[in-house]
Amino acid sequence: MIIGYTSSLEHLSDELDRADQLVRAQTERWRQLIASTKPDESWGMAYVDDKEVSRYLSTPFRLPGQDASAKALAAPYQAAAQHRAREIAARVQATADDVPLRFDLLIRRFGLDDAERDLLLLCLLPELDARLARLYGYLHDDVRRGFATVGLLDEMLAPAAFAARRLLGPGARLVENELVVLGAWTAGEGPAMHAVRIEDRILDYLTDVDRADARLAGMVRDLTESPAGPLTQAEVRLLDTLNATPGARIVFTGGDPRFRRGAAAAIGARLRMPVLLASAPAVAEPHGPHLVALAFREAILRSALLLWEDCEALFDRGRPLPAWATLLRAAARHRWPTMLDHAALWDPGDRAASTPLVRWPLPRLDVAGRQERWAAALTGTADQDALAQRLAQTFDLTGAQIQDAAAMAADLALLDDTGTVTADHLLEACRRQTGRRLLTFTQRVAVPAGLDLDAEIVLPAEQKQQLHDLVDRIRLRNVLAERHPQDAWRRPSGVVCLFTGSSGTGKTLAAACVASALGKDLLRVDLPAVVSKWVGETEKNLQQVFAEAEDANAVMFFDEAEAFFAKRGEVKGAQDRWAMMETDYLLQRIEGYTGAVILATNLRQHIDEAFLRRIHVIIEFPFPDKDQRAELWLRALQRRLPNQSHQQIMEEFSVPLLAERHSLSGAAVESIVEGAELMALREPLSEGKFDRNMITSSLSIEMHKTGKPVTP
Repeated sequence: MIIGYTSSLEHLSDELDRADQLVRAQTERWRQLIASTKPDESWGMAYVDDKEVSRYLSTPFRLPGQDASAKALAAPYQAAAQHRAREIAARVQATADDVPLRFDLLIRRFGLDDAERDLLLLCLLPELDARLARLYGYLHDDVRRGFATVGLLDEMLAPAAFAARRLLGPGARLVENELVVLGAWTAGEGPAMHAVRIEDRILDYLTDVDRADARLAGMVRDLTESPAGPLTQAEVRLLDTLNATPGARIVFTGGDPRFRRGAAAAIGARLRMPVLLASAPAVAEPHGPHLVALAFREAILRSALLLWEDCEALFDRGRPLPAWATLLRAAARHRWPTMLDHAALWDPGDRAASTPLVRWPLPRLDVAGRQERWAAALTGTADQDALAQRLAQTFDLTGAQIQDAAAMAADLALLDDTGTVTADHLLEACRRQTGRRLLTFTQRVAVPAGLDLDAEIVLPAEQKQQLHDLVDRIRLRNVLAERHPQDAWRRPSGVVCLFTGSSGTGKTLAAACVASALGKDLLRVDLPAVVSKWVGETEKNLQQVFAEAEDANAVMFFDEAEAFFAKRGEVKGAQDRWAMMETDYLLQRIEGYTGAVILATNLRQHIDEAFLRRIHVIIEFPFPDKDQRAELWLRALQRRLPNQSHQQIMEEFSVPLLAERHSLSGAAVESIVEGAELMALREPLSEGKFDRNMITSSLSIEMHKTGKPVTP
């Protein structure tokens, strides 16, 4: 009865014992052909005496493996090696499936033949047995050479002539896959004296030492992401086809990086293989091609799939760099599918002749999908269904972001006394999820949660209703798009609104209230930072602003929009032409923005007509009349004097008289009341409470600031 192997090292020991027979055969040949005529005192020396020369001259030239006497000497050992090989094969066949034989796996995964198998073993022998290192020095006639060389391997792999040179040449599997390392040789020695050593990572792998290659530190790591979800039947069929095709490449398009990693994890789960993450930018480094070979070798050793992240770094303005071609060529030689993370992929020119390159679309979740994920994440929460619907309609999050937002909301709830997750916690968590990346050219406006539009804004009823309609339009645009998908091409992606009116009438406050009602961040675009004097930089900055704002699901706010959207005049020079191109680009980009854009201007008449046609909602903020000014005074005073009643404030500060005599905007009223409060803080006896005289003094300062006369 044949007994299988119980460990990988037991199998490797038998394989090395078989290879040792080849070394013994070479030792006998050496003794017969060279050592027998070489004096002991000249061994290992460059000295050659007459007796040795005579022996060489009496023997005709033979290529390695063609000498009859050498064959006769080696025959018993080669027969022993063949017999040992049959015994090993039988034991391998009897080995249980749960006992991985690493040397056998290495041979099969890299597709090595018998000669390559023997070469690896001959290089491995002196690494594991110091006696063999001494013996290799004897066979080289040089004690310093304790490792195999190309010439020595040629002789030990006989009868095939120059087998080692063929197996170690450019493009050979052993060299290309970094299984062995070739040492340098000098012109005085020649290529036959190349030292051939087994690569350190391969030595570790074969001896059951699971230690990652130090050169891949920071470049390759394990994927720890959970699968994004079960694959569809169509995806399963496609994956089965690609897995059976060597060199197939899968390119993920759409979604966010975490979702793409989740998709890679799902593919790995389907194929029952782990997934390794590799950094594509490292391919562009000076040693990039070498690192690519090491990464693919690591994947083969671990029977893992590779996901190359951030492939955009291998492109310049949409054109592929040489490093991208290096990566594609390596992937085409790989036995398993290679996954590439690059949403805007360049297609190879030789697609018909190359290995399959398939885009794997990862669309973002629709409203229904997001609502389903939220419902699952909010199980047990009060008003679960209503909250799930509101969050799904408001925030365009991926499945991974929804899970993170739910966990973050639970953390925020721990800071409260009740510890219960509320809608405010969830909204804040969603804002943090979408606003993690600080935008270079925008400022996040701190909008308090639950800012009430009706309580904060003083406007005529018609304008207030327009603001409420705007909130509903932004919130329900995704629902409308899903109800009529066939009309998507007719409908703009987002909502563009223009707030127009004189300064201080509440346009910025209204934008903040709209963002608060939606539960989103308000991002004020810093136009001076966006506009650049360098050609093309403004468009690049705008592209970054809109791309990051879409990721953040934020409401974009352009204050003093007439500075950028002014009417285009006659082109009189290159500067005018570039300015018009920047405006044209901004108009197109705003129209394609998938979120909400609010623009505010004091000078509507200066806005370009072409842009006005692209605006979906225009809300006029009129200057407040007498009754509205009274309401503004009353609200500003009540916020600072909460202990006084409505009637007390009206009488003490003569609010109707202030509203009738002074034509002021809401911003001016706020400034006056704030100035009076500061006066009260400077007076110790007032205890921080301001009076009518302080309001009058602050009013006088405000009127002088604007150049208006002050009435008695």
